[in-house]
Amino acid sequence: KSVHIVMLTTTLFIALICTTTAIAVGGVVHLAWRQKIGSGQFDRISGMCFDSSGLVTAAVWLQDTVDLSHDEAIGSARVSKFDANGHFLWNVSMEIPFKNVPAIALDKSDSMYVSGPTYDSPWHTAKLDKSGSVEWDIMEDTDRASPPLVAIDTSGNAYFTGMFHDNASTTMGVVKYDANGSSRWTQVFGDHETSPVCSVADSMGNLYVVGNAAILSPTSTTKAINNKRWVIVMAKFGPNGDLLASYQSNSLIGDEYAHACAVDNADHLYIVGHSNTFLNSGPQPSVNATLMRFDQTGAPQWTHHEADLQFTAITADDQRNLYVVGERVAARSNRIVLTKFTSDGNPLWSHVVSSRMHDTVTSILVDSALRRIYMAGVAYAPDGYGHTEAFLVQLVESATEPDSRRLRRRLGWSSEEGIDGNAMVMEGLLVCGFALVGWVVWASLFTANWLRHGNVCETIDPVCEVAHEQTMFAATLAIV
Repeated sequence: KSVHIVMLTTTLFIALICTTTAIAVGGVVHLAWRQKIGSGQFDRISGMCFDSSGLVTAAVWLQDTVDLSHDEAIGSARVSKFDANGHFLWNVSMEIPFKNVPAIALDKSDSMYVSGPTYDSPWHTAKLDKSGSVEWDIMEDTDRASPPLVAIDTSGNAYFTGMFHDNASTTMGVVKYDANGSSRWTQVFGDHETSPVCSVADSMGNLYVVGNAAILSPTSTTKAINNKRWVIVMAKFGPNGDLLASYQSNSLIGDEYAHACAVDNADHLYIVGHSNTFLNSGPQPSVNATLMRFDQTGAPQWTHHEADLQFTAITADDQRNLYVVGERVAARSNRIVLTKFTSDGNPLWSHVVSSRMHDTVTSILVDSALRRIYMAGVAYAPDGYGHTEAFLVQLVESATEPDSRRLRRRLGWSSEEGIDGNAMVMEGLLVCGFALVGWVVWASLFTANWLRHGNVCETIDPVCEVAHEQTMFAATLAIV
């Protein structure tokens, strides 16, 4: 009887472990809601930010009509606020006629800084108060091209970054304005075909500008077009416009591209992007995602790579954890993968958040206190006309954060699709189902054998009892 009790306890313990594992692993992150923005065929949404009340604020561009004579969508730019359930709380049309979705940033008083191309200027910058009224706006010179970027430092200064044209070359240019719209300085960086992709200010008032540049490259080491290859460049400017640090990636076997950047509360800079590496004689490159960290001085510290993936957006929470969005292109679907990293680049978990073929996430925010993750982007219609649908998504992260990669290695799961919470719940329930069936079968065999042979074996034939115990033990091992 003691052997039976041990075997029964062991079986129930295994079933409990299976159940706990399924619940813990499957509860990493789940979709709370997905909100469609607008009703046109060319709607777009740009960067997001939290206002002082914690509401998500985003710049959107909604189509009004289509100019058939110029094959161009006509619309209006707006600033929208959403509550935690994705509902519109506040929506105001900008007085500036932007022809595309503008970049946006908020200061501590909820004033909004926007910048983008208009029908009158390729580079139009403005400051709006919290109600959406224009406080000041500036149309820049025509030798500056869109799209400009905008960043705000802790003192309320605004930095607008875009492409500057000079004869046949294109460089990155930065213009700093104070809160009253007075220009403080202008700096130009890069001596190649350089285009900025992101800009961010740290707590000391320094500005990081990240972009991509085309440089000359020997054709013997890369399949470059016109003897050029693309590299990632970074420039760090001080509050007075001094160039404090610069960086250029140095891959010799392919192109490297930056897509987004972020700064944590310790002033570390992170850059995400991807590389196209030609390691064989085939026509298609190997695509690898890139995550880089720089220290407070702007010096590179480490680089993390993920195969067959492109990182497109990044943000950091209050604990310096990183939330990185990537796109993994499969045969018939474009999977959006969200990965959480430590500040040292160690992955904590990875989750497939969308398998829609044409989804593209352009920005991400994290509410550290409520563990809510917001992602904005566009879904491209597969009709060949470039139609887009803007969307906003909220994910909720559970308190349990298992090391998915270690668990995946132990269980032998493929890393092709990352850790899909829903699939893992189903696998966990399947395991628990087998454990439950095994326990029922074992209990049935035990009861039947005890009713049939238990008393006889105990009183007449000790050998029979031993054989009975061995049989039940072997059956239990096979079932478990």
